[in-house]
Amino acid sequence: MASSSGPAGTADPAAAEVDAYRPKIEAIASAQHSGSVIKEIGPPDNLALVLGLTAAWASASPALQSLAPEAPWSPERLRRHRAAMTAAVQAFAAP
Repeated sequence: MASSSGPAGTADPAAAEVDAYRPKIEAIASAQHSGSVIKEIGPPDNLALVLGLTAAWASASPALQSLAPEAPWSPERLRRHRAAMTAAVQAFAAP
């Protein structure tokens, strides 16, 4: 693995945080090895993309959220976002 030092001016990540990500990275690597997940995207980038998609609606601008057909935080809107996120992950992760 790469050095744990962060970008200039940031602290190194806590060991507990690194240890929390390690099984996820290992699971992605295992899935890549078995051929069930694309190999062209390394495990850390793969996880970062999934985490980014997970948070995408929460970080979308109010202007973008206002264009959704449902209220931004309604159960239906969150279901739609979850379905879209799942489809996106399946599309980019498929071998």
